[in-house]
Amino acid sequence: MTYNSKNHTGFTALLLFAALTFMLLSGCSSTGSEKDANSYQVIIENQSETEVYEISYSRGGEAYEAGGGMFADGSPIKKGDDFSFTFREEPGTLNLVFHDKEKEVIAMSSITPTFNEKRESTLLLTSVDGKLTLSNEN
Repeated sequence: MTYNSKNHTGFTALLLFAALTFMLLSGCSSTGSEKDANSYQVIIENQSETEVYEISYSRGGEAYEAGGGMFADGSPIKKGDDFSFTFREEPGTLNLVFHDKEKEVIAMSSITPTFNEKRESTLLLTSVDGKLTLSNEN
């Protein structure tokens, strides 16, 4: 039996390509952190004509936390789309910042989400007189 390094290299490249493809598809299809029975989920539903590319948040108090997110493929959060954040504890007042494609701030809002029995809160992003407004649906 002879060893052919050219075949080995091709096989290794194929395996590497398959592994990278699997990881990419797994990451892009993920819905974010999974919600467990003790967590709180804040869902932001875009009901405006404004395309939002990123949402960042901060919350104060003893458990100061900041974070944010965007769609994995960089596409906008368009009218009818929703985006969610999951928290281990009730988040209290959230300071939310909405960004456009160039990462410029297009709106800021402070809101205290109200949660239903499933520990979910839906916030509606609407446009009133050209200004983005955030309100509780629950």
